[in-house]
Amino acid sequence: EKSYFSLLKLLETRITALVRLNKLRLQGDISDKARAILAALVGAVAIARSIDDQEEQRRILSIAQNQILDMIGATESAVFVEPTDLSLTLESQSGTLP
Repeated sequence: EKSYFSLLKLLETRITALVRLNKLRLQGDISDKARAILAALVGAVAIARSIDDQEEQRRILSIAQNQILDMIGATESAVFVEPTDLSLTLESQSGTLP
């Protein structure tokens, strides 16, 4: 539970910073957006980790990243993170490094 709230706060902080820098134009509650993003990220990482095919893992993470960027109205250049970096970040934040 502590990891969840830590990641949620991190996402809220990052989204808020991007909005203030005019990199994102969000309508609605930032906390709700952060929850939706976190759920999508955790789901994508869980599915990717359950598959042996590394190319399929990359596709899953890349597609999830693109969908999240679309959801928040961002471009890749505004907030780009390599999909593999994203999964490592999530794993290290949640304390589940392989």
